[in-house]
Amino acid sequence: GRAFMVADVNAAIEGAREAGATEFLVNDSHGTMRNVKIEELLPPTMLISNNSKALGMMEGISAEFDAVFFIGYHAMEGQPGLLAHTGSGGKVADISVNGRSMSEGGMNARVAGSFGVPVALATGDEAFTEEIKTLVDGDIETVAVKRHIRRRTAELLHPEEARHLIHEGARRAIDGFVLSADGENDPDVLAINGASAALVLSNIPYYNPIAAVRVGIVEGEVIFFPNSSERDIADLDLIERLPGGKQLPR
Repeated sequence: GRAFMVADVNAAIEGAREAGATEFLVNDSHGTMRNVKIEELLPPTMLISNNSKALGMMEGISAEFDAVFFIGYHAMEGQPGLLAHTGSGGKVADISVNGRSMSEGGMNARVAGSFGVPVALATGDEAFTEEIKTLVDGDIETVAVKRHIRRRTAELLHPEEARHLIHEGARRAIDGFVLSADGENDPDVLAINGASAALVLSNIPYYNPIAAVRVGIVEGEVIFFPNSSERDIADLDLIERLPGGKQLPR
């Protein structure tokens, strides 16, 4: 089981890396929390190990992160799911937040959210992947790698297929975080480029991708992608849309 867990984590790291992610922190969060060996993770991943942690399963989270992945999670106590439990199995019947029952995934999502970090990917059995969609705000990529039959019985995907799905799910999840607005630049150009990229990556027939660039003239100097302060004093402020393969004349 431990080897499968590490392989799933590496599949997620590899997929995220292909989408542009560059830094990774893994928090071992099962049982004694000493299941993952650092030398088995893809570099340059860092690892938090052992169970002496102030934030438990979310130790290490901070506002510096762009996204969180939940790998190998399960449904909450009392729900039909493989080894479904909350916290300590058989000892905790229910944990609620504002009167709403929470799974470990739901609670951890709220810890991440308190730092402004969204959950981008969640993997586990079908019961968990359906449950987590109801407990987080916004879109979340999910990957079900097993189907619950009874509490300790499940139908499993072949490990290679599971890793492929996790890899692709991680790549899609991070694709949505590559373009972001920083408050200094209007998101209109990002929206044009992001929408075109999303259509190209989708299964929708779309054969004419476009790109956009904002051009300004400030004190006689041409500036590409002028920020808000520069646009306030610009003599020219325009957005140029280019069809695929075209370039602005020099």
